[in-house]
Amino acid sequence: MNITRPALLALCATGVGCGWGGEDAAAAGASARPAAASSGPAVLVELFTSQGCSSCPPADRLLGQLPGEVDGVQVLPLAFHVDYWDDLGWRDPFSSAEWTARQNKYARALGAGRIYTPQLVVQGTADVVGSDRGKAVDLIRRAAGATGGRIQATTVAGPNSLTVSVDAALGASKAGSRAEAWVALVENGLATRVARGENQGRGLVNHFVVRRLTRAFAVEPGSSRRGDVVLALDPGWRRDRMAVTVFLQEDRGLAVLAAAAARPR
Repeated sequence: MNITRPALLALCATGVGCGWGGEDAAAAGASARPAAASSGPAVLVELFTSQGCSSCPPADRLLGQLPGEVDGVQVLPLAFHVDYWDDLGWRDPFSSAEWTARQNKYARALGAGRIYTPQLVVQGTADVVGSDRGKAVDLIRRAAGATGGRIQATTVAGPNSLTVSVDAALGASKAGSRAEAWVALVENGLATRVARGENQGRGLVNHFVVRRLTRAFAVEPGSSRRGDVVLALDPGWRRDRMAVTVFLQEDRGLAVLAAAAARPR
């Protein structure tokens, strides 16, 4: 899909997704909240964002706050930094063509036919402008009641890698639609001074930045499966800021059927 600058900023005409004010790294970092302990359902939220997008910092900040926004729900955030802003003056150090491809898959699955930033996808089934707190919280509450599987994980850290043991099961009601178990490694509270582009001169802090996303295995309807995933760790990543999220997702419709968090140890 070819992305043009006007298309990327189309939503800003309404002002819904745009935040043009200043922001420094200290203020952004202070707004982040740790994942709240909860015995309630887990909901996966995925933010497609970029440091080159001037309407994205409010959404990045909200992503850091969402784990404490919905009582009784464990919100599991992931931030995917897309690469289609990189040729507009600033290359986002966390961007990847792989994350852009994932966003395009959602565009097809959700029937939108377009992608934009900041876009927040909730449980793989609905999206909203990433800075719209009210709508995001509403979608999270609605998604909390929908389940179709089970997943959990444990981790063991080595000198240069992290082994994640995943245990997943898919309900029989999903006959005809298998699911895939995924493992995401995130790093939190990453500060960047942006030197060029639309956010020139701003100190940004990004939360729940996806460092690795690995498919563990497929699960057939009415069955369960276990397996290990070994994630290579970059020496520059801070282990005390890392977290692991695992989720079970339909391979075609992309609905997230279960999600869970595991702290690297």
